[in-house]
Amino acid sequence: MKEIPFLTIRENLRIARDLALMEKSLDRLNLENAWIRKIYKYLNQKRGKLLRPGILFYLCHLYRIKISPEIRFIALCLEIIHTASLLHDDVFDHEIRRRNKPSANIVFGDTRTILAGDYLLVKACEMLGGIENKKISGLLYEAAMTTCSGEMDSCDFDNPENISLKKYLSVVERKTASLFKTCGFVINEYLHSRNPEVVFFADAFGQFYQILDDLIDSERLLKEERPHTTLKDVTSLPVVFLLREHGKRILRRDKVLPCPKILVLLKNSNAYARSLEYMVKKYRLTIARLGEENHNLNQVLKNIYDPIESFLRERCIR
Repeated sequence: MKEIPFLTIRENLRIARDLALMEKSLDRLNLENAWIRKIYKYLNQKRGKLLRPGILFYLCHLYRIKISPEIRFIALCLEIIHTASLLHDDVFDHEIRRRNKPSANIVFGDTRTILAGDYLLVKACEMLGGIENKKISGLLYEAAMTTCSGEMDSCDFDNPENISLKKYLSVVERKTASLFKTCGFVINEYLHSRNPEVVFFADAFGQFYQILDDLIDSERLLKEERPHTTLKDVTSLPVVFLLREHGKRILRRDKVLPCPKILVLLKNSNAYARSLEYMVKKYRLTIARLGEENHNLNQVLKNIYDPIESFLRERCIR
């Protein structure tokens, strides 16, 4: 059974059938070009987490919305947009592994990988035209553009002068959280009402997930000391706070990133402690805004927040 991290066993059992059908739809996706089929098949030999469809299905069950063929189709479009962004990310981030195997750009080259990502984005847009509710299709169009815009802005992070807490969080919200947030908007459309808490939850979930992912990836890349690693590749919440403390003295544009030095500075600075302080405050404000009446949503956020706090606390103690 496909399981969504941060959901309980009971919640995963509820959406298991929906995710199984989603996987079959992904396998049957009609792709005309042989190279694109090959790259797509390679990427999906080991399936991703299906977090975006999973959150959409979870919210449907929570708000007692029947998961219709149209909702499954919407979830499929979300996952294809996300898959396209992964192909682009691996090229832009100089990635060498994805899902415990060499990434597509290593196997097929940067050019074909980028073009495959472009094709999947266009494919998703073509599919969106088949959604009867044009407001929902418009929301997905906007989310796709916001995701691309967020990735574009993250390119500025190769220059330390462009990195600030405000800009980092903006990139997190636009590059990753936008697709999750769209799930909340879709739920509101089916409820025919405005429930700001569901949109707020989906947005917060996406932000917390990306912050956690950045923490893990940044530390991994700093330890690996790859020759082409850039500041953009390792930007995370602690690195943002580190730059506040040390700034241009340590990191200079157009020079190889001194990964070992960054690791030492992170350990000897207040970057982890300040990141922890920030996340504790952010989490408390998020839970307070959702309120006790949204216990189920709060629990899911707690499940994704706890690993962030554990990661930062462990490094504060070292």
